[in-house]
Amino acid sequence: MRGLVLCLLAWTTLASADVNVSAPRPNIVLFMIDDLGFFDSQAHNPESASPTIGRLREEGILLQRHYVYMYCSPTRRSFLTGRFPTSINPWQAGPCDDFVPRNMTWISQKLAKAGYVSHFVGKGHLGYATTDHLPINRNYSSHVGYLGGAEQYYQSTKNSHDFWHDDHPGTDVINQVYYSTNYYSRVAESIVRAHDVTKPLFLDLRYQAVHGPYDEPPLWEQVANTSKNTYRCGPTYTEQDLQSMLAVADSGIANVTRALEDKGMWNNTLVVFTADNGGGMGGTQPSNNFPLRGTKGEPWEGGIRAAAFVSGGFVPPPHRNTSSEVFMHVADWYPTLCNLAGVDPTDNVTLRGKVRPIDGRDVWPSLMAGPTASPAALGRKWLPVTNQSIIFNSTYKLITGAPSTHWSTRQCSWIQDQWPVVEHNTRNSSMSGVWEYMVCNDAQPCLFDLLADPMEQHNLAHTMPGLVAKMQAAMRGPGRCFPYYTADKLPGSAIPLLTPEEHKLFKCLSPAAARKQWWGGYMGPCCRRRSELAEEEE
Repeated sequence: MRGLVLCLLAWTTLASADVNVSAPRPNIVLFMIDDLGFFDSQAHNPESASPTIGRLREEGILLQRHYVYMYCSPTRRSFLTGRFPTSINPWQAGPCDDFVPRNMTWISQKLAKAGYVSHFVGKGHLGYATTDHLPINRNYSSHVGYLGGAEQYYQSTKNSHDFWHDDHPGTDVINQVYYSTNYYSRVAESIVRAHDVTKPLFLDLRYQAVHGPYDEPPLWEQVANTSKNTYRCGPTYTEQDLQSMLAVADSGIANVTRALEDKGMWNNTLVVFTADNGGGMGGTQPSNNFPLRGTKGEPWEGGIRAAAFVSGGFVPPPHRNTSSEVFMHVADWYPTLCNLAGVDPTDNVTLRGKVRPIDGRDVWPSLMAGPTASPAALGRKWLPVTNQSIIFNSTYKLITGAPSTHWSTRQCSWIQDQWPVVEHNTRNSSMSGVWEYMVCNDAQPCLFDLLADPMEQHNLAHTMPGLVAKMQAAMRGPGRCFPYYTADKLPGSAIPLLTPEEHKLFKCLSPAAARKQWWGGYMGPCCRRRSELAEEEE
């Protein structure tokens, strides 16, 4: 009788929250690997030191056209909000940037309406203008990890004061972070083992690996330094460096999935595995995007087409060990997961005087259509993938700014493109769409048929001037640098530019002052609620 009452109470709670109670509500686990190259893992390379990733890929659906931004922070915000980086803004978030405004509803907040218990583990890089921007205040039940874009792996001995635990700096846990990949895996595994299986779980696990600094794991966890692993990836590092770092993440993923199996949760778990961008920033870092052109920080396919798949017991058996050619974006996970949870994904917010809906589309029906689903199954006419590139009808890609780059071989050696330089600049600034040696620009853009030429070897711009003009007009409609709609900073200040209403709620300091006055020398939000500060003064 008690069980019946609890079930009725749970149903009433969901129904009152406007939730479709007939939705499957799978457990959801995100494995996001930082700076993972297209060919680095067994998502595409069977010889990689990542057998768990290979097994999960074989048990799921390989996403051959899964697009992300060309560097970290915009991709991460896109997953949380269901919006293209070109909509929010394409910049790398600083510690106090307001790049996910408070009135946007995070995916964790949507899932909470369906009774999900959510946990955030690992790298953030979201921008934390206020304490309201912390995951713990966005319906994550727990949060541990760093706020910035890069951090030491051996935090216990190389503490650079960027680590957060729930609502405070992570001084209580920092000494446990001997090698961060292992630490995040342990935390994630403990979350699963302690989870109440009567409630659906959302585990948002964002590994630091395999981002720089390239701190190899403890010696006993490194892969063998075989002749294959001595292949050099770029000017400094070898395959052994990166594969050792990846192997530790792979082992952690194995432990998390084993915990899900032990808890009897695996059969109703959906795993989303993705990189946040391509590997090997500008060719100076170790990674392999074979057979794609380019690297992280570049609008070529090697920078934006991520190694990705879905897996888990929730994937129907007929769809396992298959692949999908559907052109999709990381923003699509927002409505996809909402619909699987039975929650309305609509999130219309007003920013800069206009209503801003989500950009994502539910990809699940297209994935369930199987390998024969059209690449254009989501029905998008335009997919703006970076500030400098846009895809038309899931076929043609126009690039209006890109550097000279290379293709990688399976052994990670480089083949330089040797394309003629059409613009020379004094420096590289990928966030501004400027590189020292550019082979595509506004005056001489590049056009590719991605279905016929996925390696971007044949520039069609001179043979299809009408299509080029049409695509350039589409970019300039939203804008050459798509006018983003999130706030910037006060002129000449590091203090976040909040709305007048928000400034009534929050007291703001500069990042340096906030570190010193509020967070004990640690990185943290720049604005705190005035009511909270008043309570502390009493």
